[in-house]
Amino acid sequence: MQFPMESGGVRYDLIASGDFAPAATLVAEVFARDEPLAVATGQTREELTAMLSLTGPSALAEQLSIGAASDGRTVGVAFATAFTWLPPDEAVAASPNYAPIGALLEELEAEFGARPREELERCVHVHMLAVDRAHRDRGIGRELLRVCLGNARARGMIAAVSDATNPASRRTFEAAGFTAIGQAHYADFAFEGEKPFAGIATADHTALMFCTL
Repeated sequence: MQFPMESGGVRYDLIASGDFAPAATLVAEVFARDEPLAVATGQTREELTAMLSLTGPSALAEQLSIGAASDGRTVGVAFATAFTWLPPDEAVAASPNYAPIGALLEELEAEFGARPREELERCVHVHMLAVDRAHRDRGIGRELLRVCLGNARARGMIAAVSDATNPASRRTFEAAGFTAIGQAHYADFAFEGEKPFAGIATADHTALMFCTL
């Protein structure tokens, strides 16, 4: 694919290490305010920013993450890696409230992660899809996902997977051709003797979404 590209007055490009700070800030702001699991566990913007800043260098080296910019400002991010990529230990430790989220996602992805490694190495994992509140309802999320998947396909990926934690994100992935292959219900999930997500009112489960490229 040729980068950068423009659509509807928005510029889409690969996120480079030197450009990651505004992308990390945007994702942290969006997730701390709007993402059900982050809100339920009390993940703050500061700890999410620290987590993403430590994650960035190794993840961005895979050249699978895409940013959207309008008037020179980052307004959307699709943060993606190969499914086999793992975040550095220090990145996970930077967010003390991440533990139950990580446990839920690990449980949800366990069966899929048991597939042959050579298959998983060619599956792009869209970890986070975020659009600034002021720029929503313009199709930026769907276009970010389209560009992200197109870039992944051009780099030899044959499939894609993501964890959709709310109905809006599921609709975005379904519009891109994804289907749900697994679910983790918030009312049933237990972590260290508690049910940290049982009180989520805006969604009832995380869906593991999958599509071939």
